[in-house]
Amino acid sequence: MIPLAWPRPTSQPVTWAIIAVLAVALAILTGAVAAGWAPLEAADARVVLAADSAMAARAGAVAVAIVVTDVGSPVAVNVFTAVAVVVLLLRHRRREAIYLVLVRLVALGVETALKNALARPRPDVA
Repeated sequence: MIPLAWPRPTSQPVTWAIIAVLAVALAILTGAVAAGWAPLEAADARVVLAADSAMAARAGAVAVAIVVTDVGSPVAVNVFTAVAVVVLLLRHRRREAIYLVLVRLVALGVETALKNALARPRPDVA
């Protein structure tokens, strides 16, 4: 088995530059959503309506979308994370298990903070 190596931040300057650019883009987009920028909201509404009309006539596609949504739900991801942590602990990979738990906790915190900060209603397409 090949041991996992911890990445060194200074060894990948291009990767960190890409992460920084994406973080800035996400911050700008989040600000635009929070401010209720009209062009972004209009584009969002068009995408929602287009997706709804494309899916409405396809019961199989709707069923697949529901399964994908359920698999990606916070509860399901928490279960998958817990299973992965148990497997890592059984393999005596304590550091990786702790890292995985910390990453999941940070993701939950960021997700909750963004939901509370933006407080966007679900699209009404029914």
